[in-house]
Amino acid sequence: MTTYGHTATGRPIDDHVIDRIAAEAEAGYPDWQLKIGRPPMDKGPSRSRTFRLGSTLDAALEARAEAEQVSPSAIVRAALAEYLLAA
Repeated sequence: MTTYGHTATGRPIDDHVIDRIAAEAEAGYPDWQLKIGRPPMDKGPSRSRTFRLGSTLDAALEARAEAEQVSPSAIVRAALAEYLLAA
């Protein structure tokens, strides 16, 4: 039996695993399993933005995100919402 590699958990990927995965694919998957991408953040699709930060601001962002146990993106979104929408 041929081993083609290992899963992320260390289980070997062999002919039996390949046959099982192929049979699942041939049987078809429900629509909910085929959706790709991230869910929308509000109504409609969300846009991705890229911007640069200096080292001091980036370090502050990382520290705040770690302290609040959220992603840096969540901190940036909250700060922008407060700055742009609070009036």
